[in-house]
Amino acid sequence: MAPAGTSKTEDPKAQLRRLRQEVDALTADRVSPAVADLTARAQHTLNETTTVVRDQTHVVSEQIRQNPFVAIAIGVAAGFVLSRIIRR
Repeated sequence: MAPAGTSKTEDPKAQLRRLRQEVDALTADRVSPAVADLTARAQHTLNETTTVVRDQTHVVSEQIRQNPFVAIAIGVAAGFVLSRIIRR
């Protein structure tokens, strides 16, 4: 049984064209909205992450400005620990 709108005499190229059009229509109807939704959600997550990183960077920068010696001591301690780990 042939699908509606087709005949047994329809040449293969015409069938391929019709099938491509049907696939394009299905893709536009179902896949495009899903991709758009995923893109919007990813953009929202990226914006939130960017805001959090920016805020945390600002907080750390302020703490370093207020306590530069503590920041240097933490940096030296971290360097010492890393050097010990790397040497093993």
